[in-house]
Amino acid sequence: MDEKNFIQDCTNSSESKLAQLVKSFQSAGLKTKTLIRLGEPFSEIIKVAEEVDASLVVLGHRGHSLAEEILLGSTAEKVARKCKRPVLLIR
Repeated sequence: MDEKNFIQDCTNSSESKLAQLVKSFQSAGLKTKTLIRLGEPFSEIIKVAEEVDASLVVLGHRGHSLAEEILLGSTAEKVARKCKRPVLLIR
């Protein structure tokens, strides 16, 4: 599979999963807007927060091993460190 097809398959899969989540949010009466971006996750989250003038960025934080945290950091922690908007991390 070439890179273009791989990216398209990933995008299709993401859109399908998001559609399921949107249905559950909307049935609970919540207003939703979905975006799919390609790129480094933490930088795309920060860009979108700026674009939509977010008053708060809320992210879940999954625990990784100590070695992974030290070597790589997490997307949530990178957003918290680099985002100019307020960030709430939920563990």
